[in-house]
Amino acid sequence: MIDIHCHILPYLDDGPQIMDDALQLATIAVDQGIKKIIATPHTQNGEYSISVAHVKETVDLFNQELAKHQIPLVVSPGHEIRVTSQFETDLIQGKYLFLDDKQKYILIEFSSSFVPSNASQLVHNLVSNGIVPIIAHPERNAVFHRNSNLLYELVEKGALTQITANSVVGKFGSKIQKYTNKLLKNNLTHCIASDAHNTKNRVFFLKEAHQEIEKRFGSKMNGYLLENSKKIAVGEDLLKRSPSYIKSIFFPFQFKK
Repeated sequence: MIDIHCHILPYLDDGPQIMDDALQLATIAVDQGIKKIIATPHTQNGEYSISVAHVKETVDLFNQELAKHQIPLVVSPGHEIRVTSQFETDLIQGKYLFLDDKQKYILIEFSSSFVPSNASQLVHNLVSNGIVPIIAHPERNAVFHRNSNLLYELVEKGALTQITANSVVGKFGSKIQKYTNKLLKNNLTHCIASDAHNTKNRVFFLKEAHQEIEKRFGSKMNGYLLENSKKIAVGEDLLKRSPSYIKSIFFPFQFKK
């Protein structure tokens, strides 16, 4: 498996604070069957703003430690980018890392209770320039719960979405799990990632999530999601399924990262 969204790098954000913890997280990833991780530290989220150079430097250091400890895992650099008013300007200036060397896929996030009014135009602008935005964990966004038509619109315009393994298996509660299943059922998501942060309450559940999806939605859906993560990592086009509307529900909830 390939994990396209993970906070495994030490020292940078709210992931592991020391190298030993990062290596322990890497060992758990290998036990899950993960072969490659795209490290995606937060940037521009109001608390962290990790530069491209800093991410790359830490990835190089971490891969050296993985080899030293004979942990069979490869880590590559990326970002989880909070969308701000400066997003497009900063992207043009090369301040953000893509998920692939071809610079096709970029991981973006909105706050848990807000989606900017220009989100649709932003997706249009990116796709028009050959860049595919992947919206991280939409199942944990209160705006999408209240107005699923907005998420449908963004997907129709060319955005992809990434659900979190913890959401699939119910670690964030039944409301989020039920909404995650609706996204899967209506083809409003395209891949699963761990969004792992630590070895305690934000660990990997990718293996369990894929088992749950195969049980609930079948092997074709599960294979589709697995293959998409591989294609994203190398910058290849996905074979997308046609999305459909889902009934919006009231969601009095604010997720904290």
